[in-house]
Amino acid sequence: LANSEKLGLQFIDMKKKLFLIFLIWVSLAAGLFSQDKTPLDRFHSELEKILDKETLAQIDSYESQEEMVLLHHSLGMYLRNEYGLWSRDSEIYRYLYDLGLRHPDDMSSVILESFWCKRHKVQFDIKAKVQFYEEYWQNVAEQSRKEQERKQAVLNYINSHRVKLTYKEDN
Repeated sequence: LANSEKLGLQFIDMKKKLFLIFLIWVSLAAGLFSQDKTPLDRFHSELEKILDKETLAQIDSYESQEEMVLLHHSLGMYLRNEYGLWSRDSEIYRYLYDLGLRHPDDMSSVILESFWCKRHKVQFDIKAKVQFYEEYWQNVAEQSRKEQERKQAVLNYINSHRVKLTYKEDN
């Protein structure tokens, strides 16, 4: 190809790239690419709308995400009951279940802690939190299994050392 033809192709490629950049910019400006990428992000936006100023101020006053446990029996219970975490019929439930969370208490904890992180512009490691709860429930299951084995061993011991009494009837 001659130099003029190469320049013409480069110009067309540049026009395509600029047009693509323009389309992306327009889409972002029009809100076609939402900043709320996940159901959890959308849920955080919902919390921003429904929570009163006092509750938001209380959340903002906490120094760490772990302090959100203080809301477990109030806001956490509200979320579990009103947003389908017990009934398993909501988008947020399905999203958190698909991530590996199984218990509604764990789900509301993740919602609350991640909400604190969003408000304080702190990164929330949801994978680490899911892993924490998976390990917790595996430990609970293992402890339960061991307790059942211990109970069975005690029952076996009692049964093997039981004195057999016979009852003699008067004739």
